Amino acid sequence: MKLRFVALLLFFMTVANGNESTKTVASCAWLEEEINPVSPRKHTPFYTYNERLEELVNHQINYEMNAFYSYLNMASYFGTVENNLEGFYNYFHSSAMEELKHAEMLMKYQAKRGGRNKLLPIQKPIQSNIWTNSVDVMKDALKLEKDITTKLLCLHRLANDKYNDVDLVNFLEGEMIPEQYSSMSQIQSHIHNIQKLASSGNKSLTNYGLAEFHYNIELLKRKEK
Repeated sequence: MKLRFVALLLFFMTVANGNESTKTVASCAWLEEEINPVSPRKHTPFYTYNERLEELVNHQINYEMNAFYSYLNMASYFGTVENNLEGFYNYFHSSAMEELKHAEMLMKYQAKRGGRNKLLPIQKPIQSNIWTNSVDVMKDALKLEKDITTKLLCLHRLANDKYNDVDLVNFLEGEMIPEQYSSMSQIQSHIHNIQKLASSGNKSLTNYGLAEFHYNIELLKRKEK
């Protein structure tokens, strides 16, 4: 009951802040429009698992894999000879592994419900040459997490309101959605802290190099704990 209350509270918070994107949880029809027509399932005892939900879960797996690939790209950016910031590299590599874990959790859930995992093509990630500092990367990571969260909330809404699938709703509320808000809060905190380090009085430094150097040390310390 507590998880249901938290999930619904976060749901309405997202709706209230949904003006940043046309893809919001206010109307989740767009999520179903992204999947192909689905044929009725044949010869399976799992008749309570709707074919449309099965396809939506496959697409959510794909979204998580795209996020995994994007975070690997971000980690790679900080692992170059030019940047060489091991703390940032570790942070984004860990984030990539977290997204891979989410994809695997969904795949295991799909199998448990009698569905078939259908892996879809992974999109090319954002090109690293558009980033000029760590805050640019963090802001793209925040956008990525917001997008994943919106899609998860829409999957939750469709499972609950349209397909009445209590098991999928409980899985999303218990295993997937809470972690999204923790991730977004953490990234927002990183952005704030780096910008604070990079500022001197009321003047913001144009070069984030010194701030990144000190924050990289902080991230390394957190990794060691």
